[in-house]
Amino acid sequence: MKRFLRFIAPILAITLALCCAGCFSTPESRQAQEGKAMMEAYLKTRDAKKVSVDSAKTERDRPAPDRIEMTEFVFGKYRIDGAEYEYFVNVKTGEIFTTERMADLKAACYDLMCAELGVDPARCEGLCNVDFIDAPRDTLLPAEIEDAAAYAREHLHSGAFGAYLWLVCPASEVPPGGWTAEDTANWNHDEARICVMPAGEALPEIGNGVYLGYTYFQNFTGDKYVLTAAGVEYTPQK
Repeated sequence: MKRFLRFIAPILAITLALCCAGCFSTPESRQAQEGKAMMEAYLKTRDAKKVSVDSAKTERDRPAPDRIEMTEFVFGKYRIDGAEYEYFVNVKTGEIFTTERMADLKAACYDLMCAELGVDPARCEGLCNVDFIDAPRDTLLPAEIEDAAAYAREHLHSGAFGAYLWLVCPASEVPPGGWTAEDTANWNHDEARICVMPAGEALPEIGNGVYLGYTYFQNFTGDKYVLTAAGVEYTPQK
C-alpha cells in the first residue's frame, strides 16, 4: 500500500496543480496566451536564427472613469536574433504590429518630406513621427511591412499613415519667399512644423525620437516663425 501511495502521489499532485491552474485562469490570461501563440507562429515565418516571445499581457482600457475593460489586443516584448522589440497582436483580426522597422520608416519619411520642401536635411535639425491609423500605438507599424523605405516611397501621403515632420532650419535654407500652402497640398493627413533660425545661429541638437520642445511651433501653413534674441517673430502667409 505504501509503495502504491508513493507511486500515485506525484500523479495526484500534478493533476491537482493542473486543475487549480485552470480554476484560477481568467479571460485576460487566456487571451494573453492566445496572443502569445499568434506572435510565436508569426516569428516562425521569419528568416532568423533565434526568436522568442518574452512576455504577453492583455491590454486593458478605461472606457469610463468607473470601468476598466480588456481590449482585443495582447502586447509584450519579443527577441529576434538578439534584438528586442515590442509587439501588439489583435486576437480578433490576427493583425500584428511591431516596433521593429519603425526607425527605418521614420528616417525614410523624414528624407522624403525634406526633399519635397526643398530642405537639405544635412543642414537642418529635425525628426519625423509616423502614426498608422489602425495601430494601437504611434510607435508601431504593421508587421507585414518588410521594406520600410520602399513602403514610405510608395505610400507617403496616401492616408495609410500620418507623417509629422518637425524641422529647425537656418534662415539661409529657407526657399526664396518662404513656403506656401501649395508645397504641402498633396500631403493628405501629414503635417510639417517648421522653425526658422536667424542666419548664423547654431542649430539645437535633437536626439532621435525626442520632441523639439519648442512651444511656438504651429501647423504648417506657409507662415514663418523666426527665433530671435527678443523671442519669436511671426510673419503670416501673404
